[in-house]
Formats: sequence, structure tokens, C-alpha cells
Amino acid sequence: MNTIELIKADDRKLFVLMKLSQYFSLFIIISVCCLTMKSTAQDSSWLPQKRSLFSYLEKKSLLDDGGIRAENSRSDSIDILDYHISLSITDFTSKMIGGNCTISLRSKIEDCSFIDLDLLGLTIDSAKQNNEALTFTYSNDVLLRVYFVQPLNTGDSTAITVYYRGIPQVDVTGWGGFYFSGDYAYNLGVGFGADPHPFGRAWFPCFDNFIERSTFHFSITTANTKMALCNGELTSAIENGDGTKTWNWQMIQTIPSYLACVAVGTYSPAYLSYAGINGTIPVQLGAMAADTTKMKNSFAHLIDALSVFETSFGAYHWNKVGYSLVPFSSGAMEHATNIAYPVFMANGTLDWEDFYVHELSHHWFGDLVTCRTQEDMWLNEGWAAYCERLFHESVYGKTDYDIAIANNHAQVVHYAHTPAGDGSYLPVSGISHDYTYGTTVYDKGADVVHTLRGYMGDSLFFHCVTNYLSEFAFRDAASEDLRDYLTACSGIDLYHFFNDWIFSPGFPQFSIDSMEVFPDGSAYAVNVFIRQKLDHAPHFYQQVPLEITFKDQFWNTLTESTVINGPCSIYSGILPFNPIYAGLDLSEKISDAITTGTNTVKTTGLQTFANGGITLNVSTLPDSAFIRIEHNYAPPDPFKFPVSGLHISDYHYWKMDGLFPAGFDASAIIHYDGSNFTSGGYLDNNLITNVEDSIKVLYRTSCKNDWEILSDVIQNFTGSHTDKRGYFTVNHAAKGEYAFGIFDYDKVDSTINSPNDPCQLLSEPVIAAFSNADRLLVFPNPAKETISISIKSPDSNAFIEIYNLYGRLVFHENPVKGRAELIIDVHDWPAGPYMVCETDTKNHKLTTSIIIIN
Repeated sequence: MNTIELIKADDRKLFVLMKLSQYFSLFIIISVCCLTMKSTAQDSSWLPQKRSLFSYLEKKSLLDDGGIRAENSRSDSIDILDYHISLSITDFTSKMIGGNCTISLRSKIEDCSFIDLDLLGLTIDSAKQNNEALTFTYSNDVLLRVYFVQPLNTGDSTAITVYYRGIPQVDVTGWGGFYFSGDYAYNLGVGFGADPHPFGRAWFPCFDNFIERSTFHFSITTANTKMALCNGELTSAIENGDGTKTWNWQMIQTIPSYLACVAVGTYSPAYLSYAGINGTIPVQLGAMAADTTKMKNSFAHLIDALSVFETSFGAYHWNKVGYSLVPFSSGAMEHATNIAYPVFMANGTLDWEDFYVHELSHHWFGDLVTCRTQEDMWLNEGWAAYCERLFHESVYGKTDYDIAIANNHAQVVHYAHTPAGDGSYLPVSGISHDYTYGTTVYDKGADVVHTLRGYMGDSLFFHCVTNYLSEFAFRDAASEDLRDYLTACSGIDLYHFFNDWIFSPGFPQFSIDSMEVFPDGSAYAVNVFIRQKLDHAPHFYQQVPLEITFKDQFWNTLTESTVINGPCSIYSGILPFNPIYAGLDLSEKISDAITTGTNTVKTTGLQTFANGGITLNVSTLPDSAFIRIEHNYAPPDPFKFPVSGLHISDYHYWKMDGLFPAGFDASAIIHYDGSNFTSGGYLDNNLITNVEDSIKVLYRTSCKNDWEILSDVIQNFTGSHTDKRGYFTVNHAAKGEYAFGIFDYDKVDSTINSPNDPCQLLSEPVIAAFSNADRLLVFPNPAKETISISIKSPDSNAFIEIYNLYGRLVFHENPVKGRAELIIDVHDWPAGPYMVCETDTKNHKLTTSIIIIN
């Protein structure tokens, strides 16, 4: 993509905008649609023949009439077995369709006397059962109630035929429904503005929900010069002798109404085949003759995509792979075995291949296993968006996957909650109607799938997801079903994962507070203190698996695993070398509220750090440097000692760390942006409340230090002093944390750390100072029943204190009075790390040690 990029929406149902170097979200589409709708009192010419307004009004009509439409509960009473849709699609002048739909059904209850069907704004000529006319009502041209000849009882089967005609509807947003365009006629099975979103009712009577699955038969009559492409297999094409032809298709696998489709045009399909797990699968690329070569070139990796998804998630369950090109400029739709795909995307290049990959993956996520309700749309769209990245991993390599995941995460954590996204922090499950096809569902949905893979590990992730898809094949599912199945399959309790990442908004943020190292024979004992903050999440996350990567001065590297619970945790271990660097989740398996840039710097000059948010200009580099910059989307620690009128950002900060050779020198460029531009805005709009001259760069070397104002900086105004945009050049960058502050005496001063901060001890200087560590010996370590504390040359006025992980005092012996050893019963203490302190009467910590109780 050189000149355009896309707004993401359902199945890449997109609006094309001029490239802004960022992906935007569906919020803009919805905003435009809503603004347009507001203008219709004066001008409704934007509506396609003014017909699509009907879908906007249908909900109100039903409420006024007392009708109930498309409820899942309807499927508790009647099981629709098959639809046979027989339509004439020949009138491209009046843009009318006409024919009938035979609905084969079975009653699930006693005394079932009618069926309620969804059909939108068409004319009903009659309804019949066994050629006998039926009574029906058609409320507000929305809800069709057909009364049976006689009531059905449980298990009784019958078929009714509804005869209808008219101009089919297009959704109010312009996305979804039935279209006539040039030589094409086609449907798109969901409506952005429709509630619920399934939109089969635009062209046939149905149960228009996500859970009712049926087989389909199609008999579509077209002009002889055209062809009808539908779901499933073409069984016959019959010349009618009157200049028309009837195309008969059958779909033997069950699908919901929104996945049924028809596309009519002067198609001359190209045919391929794929050697699948369960045998050869035919591939049909539906295009006009002039477009088939370009389509095949654009779909060069289609077979690769099929292989990726079969290898990852099990066999393809459908009887063909199919795409139909349609003249729709705003996206694609995953109709089972016959995906509606924009003509302009099949341009002979690979520019748009993510879109056909996305739609294909729905044949596992969405078509095969369908979300039970639109509130769980991430089960369809989040997984399909993730599958795009999975395709890249297999076809283009792991690095390409990592970049795609990191870029997507950066967009989510920066924009999903802003007006450029969904406008607020939302959970991926339980999404409201207005955001069904928004940034949270698609992009954060993909983000949390990547994180789930990180939780489970590749082997269990792919094995259990494959089994889940097999278990729920041709069924609907909810997030709870996925949670329970993966938990049972993997043996990993995923209740915390779903509660934290799926059912709750926001993100956690994990950072290393400090690290202590001391010799242990020929090895080194290490304690890493880890803090968790929250980015608009309602609670601290539990049972989060994280990797810690250690490096020594010679760049020897070792990665260890730990599990994080609550606001503060401690990892304790033994390393074969003396680490001088520790980094969390360097492989970025967990998408927390951090975006990062990591470089091995070997040359001087400008060094960009991807999503780290800081650019370095390296001037002196005696040797290679390993540099990691973290952009933290969580509040920095407040001032320990506030400066009057100075306020620190409540939203984000940066951390620079790594292995810097002696003599290293570089300047750093850090941008501030409080504008509403999606090129980098929104971050500082709450902070910047007056002129930009009041903004300061704050710095501290570590968590144990207080913030200070950097004076060796240059402020650069990119526009006016009030447009909230600009950057600072830090002349000599150093390892540590950076944040923005602002002087504003009308604000309430920043708060001081509470003495009850549960992680307060983590940043106390005493735990980093072990010069007197040999004074205090605690053994055994780890311990189960008792611990012995031996004190070398004990101070007669000193006493022993033991603190748990949360900084709470759990043991106090006062005074020691010269005793050289204490024995403490700990058999009923909760498992975890504890800090043992020798403290004098002035509350000075003379020495400390860490003990682990199992």
C-alpha cells in the first residue's frame, strides 16, 4: 500500500482513506454515518434510492408494534432444517428480485401453531404448506408470522413456502444487504447498522440470528449471459429457453442465515485445487474473464494460507473454497465457501492479501464455530484478525509476525480508547452493538489471542484450539465455552486469563522495579522485584506468565520464567553469571500496556526504536550497545517530594535500559502530543492544560529515586506554543525513566506515595544494598517448616523484622539482645518470598535478606 490505507471493520469491511501512516478504526465510519443520518431531515439523497433508511427504522417499528425479531430463543421452539431459495435476479433496471423460499422445519415444542420469520421490506404474495394457502401477518414489513395448517407437536416436520418480490434493502450505513451495481447483483450478509447484525432478511425469510444453522439450496435464475455463484456445490445449470438460465446450488453443511449468499455477474471462474488433510478441495475464483488473471496473481498465496490454517487448526471442513469478486469498495464478507471480495483488491498484486486471508480464516473462526451473540464477536473477528498475523509468520517468517503483532498492539494500546478507536476502554467480550465491528473486537481481539498463545505455549495452544474447533464444529459458542474447553484440554486454569484479558477492559503493565544480586558459591543469587500497574483495568491481573531475560557484561543471556500475581512479585533464582541487566518479556509474548523498541546498536547516527517512542542520535559508540526502550501506557510513580505547581503525566512514561558501553553518548528525541491527531496525538491532552513552555522533561535513574527536572534539554515547537505538539531533545540520554510534567498552579498537586503502598518496599534503597549481607544468614532457603536466622556480631539494640511480599510486617522480635540465632516456625505461613531485616532502634535497616517459603 503506497497511497492508501484502511479503516478496519467487519472482515476488513473497510472504508478507504488517504494514507495517514496509521490504521484508524471503525469509530470514524460510525461517526460519519451518524452525522450523515442527522442530515437526512434536509437531504436524504445519500441513501441508495432512499431504501436503506428502512433498516434504521425497523427496530423502532418492532418496538412500537410489540414484535420480537431474530431472538436466539426462537430457535428453542423451531429447528429450521433447510432453506431452498428460488429467485429470479434478472431485472437490473428496476433492481427487483422475485420468487419464493421453501423452509423445511421441525417443531421442538408441543402445539406449535406458527413461525415468526424475519424479512425486510419486501412484498409477500402468499404462503403455502403442502400447496394449501396459509394465513400470515407482516408487521411493519419486518416480522412475518405464518400460521400452519394445523399445530405441530414435538418432532413434527413440515415445509412452508413463502412467495415474495420487491426491491431488496441495503443497510442504513451502506454496509450490508442486497446490491445491484452495474452488471452485478450480490448480497452482503451482515448490516453494520442492523440490530442484530445478521442481514439475511434483506433477501429471504429466515431466523436471522447467529445460532440457527441450516442447509441451503439455491435456484437462481439469471440472464443467459450471467452466472449465479452461491454457497456450496453447483449441481446443475438449466437453460430455460427464454433467454434465462437457472443455476442450482446446494450447501450440505449447516450455516446461519448471514453466511448464505448469491452473486450474479458475467462470471468466468478460474478453478484450482488444494490437497487438504481430508482430500482434494476445489477452489473457485469467481471473476469476469478480464479479471481472472489478475485475481489469480493476487491470490498467489491462497494455497499457502489454506496450508497454514489446516496445519494450525485442523482440516478444512467445507466442500469448496470460493471467492466472488463484487464491485464493493468498502470491504469483504466471509460467506461460507463463496466469499464476497472487492474487485479492486484483485489487482494482480499482493497488496491486499491480508483481506482474503482474513476471510478464509473465518471458515474456522466464525463460519465453522460461530459466536452465539454479537456481544462475543471477537470469537469471529478477533481470531480472524490474528490469523492474518499467523499467515505472515508461516509465509514471511517469525520476524514479520513479531513486527505485525507489535504494530497492532501499539495501535490498540494507543488508540482503541480514543475517538480514533471505540472512544472508551472496552472488554473484548460483552461488546455493545455500536462497537461490534470496532477496534476492540478486531485489533484488541487479535492482541489477546496472541497473549493467550503466550500463556499456553505453542504446543498446547494449537493442539487445544484445534480440538475446540472440532468439538464445536457447526455450532455456536460463547467466550465461556472457549475458556472451559481450553482449560480442560490444557490443564492450565484459564479462568484468570479470561476474567482479566477477555471480560475486563484495559491492560496491565509489568515493570522491573529493581534487582539485587549476591554471590552464591560459583553462581549468583538474584532477586527481581516486579511491579504491576493498571491501564484502566478494574483489578490487578493474576497468574500471568512472564519471562525474565538476564544479561551479563559479556552479553551472556539466560531467560527464566515466573508467574506474576497482584501488584508486586519477586522472582528469586540462581544464575551461572553475574547479571547487570534484567528485562521482562523481551519476546513480547504478553501484550501488556507497554510498547517497545529493542536494538543492538553498532553504528553512530540516528537510531529509531520502533514502538519505543524515543529516537536516539548516537554520537559516541566505543562498542556495540544493547538498548531497549519501553513506552509505558500507565501512570508513572508520583513525586516522593512534590514540587509546588509541578504535575507529572497521569498517563504514560518511558524507560531506557540495556547494556551501554563505557563512553557511550547519545541525544534522545521525545515527542509530546496532546492533539487529537491520530499521527501520535491523545497521549498528553490531559496533561497539557496551558502553554507548552510550561512542559518539563522529568527523569529518574530508578524507582528508588525521586523525579528531577532535566535542564540539559532543548524544546522544539512544531507549530504554535498552544497546539500541544512538539518535542524535546535530551542532550545526553542515560538509562532510567523519563516522563513529562507541567507547571500549572491551578491544578491539584500530585499525590505522594502512600505509606501503605503494597509495593513500597520494592523501591526502598535497603534492598539493593548488600554490603553487609554476610551479617545476616537465613536458612534453609527455600524453607517449609522453620527458618533459622543467624546474626554475625549482633547489635544489642537491634531487632528482627520479617515482611511479606506486600510489605506487611508478619514477624517482630525486639530486641535481639546479643542472641546469635533465632528459630521461627513458618509452617503455616503462606508460600512466597519474605524480606528479613535487621533493624536498629532508629528504624535503619542494618542488613536484609530474602527467604522463600514453599
